[in-house]
Amino acid sequence: MARTEIPVATLTGSTSGVLNTTPVALDATNGNIISNISPTTWLELTCTVAGPVTVTLTTPGDVQGRAIADDTLSLSTIGSVRKFGPFPTGVYGSSLQINGPVTVTAAAYQLASP
Repeated sequence: MARTEIPVATLTGSTSGVLNTTPVALDATNGNIISNISPTTWLELTCTVAGPVTVTLTTPGDVQGRAIADDTLSLSTIGSVRKFGPFPTGVYGSSLQINGPVTVTAAAYQLASP
């Protein structure tokens, strides 16, 4: 099956702001993806259980033919919220692939291009 897409809210600089993004529970079976990441994309993860929990970001990039190790992100307690990013495309590719338990929710944001 395909990974479950996490929608990205774009901050445009409007004085009316943007609505909060509804966090998505991570898909423990198929994983998640944020397509077409930009240098201003960031990820907000929230733990919904007594932790600790671990989320893995797949790093398909390599340096001189050597694979870059996947990144692991940790959340420690229920209700803990952490923001991660930016995500360089040389390390993560054009899409961010996320693997984690359904007990973590994710929201994604980016800044609009100037």
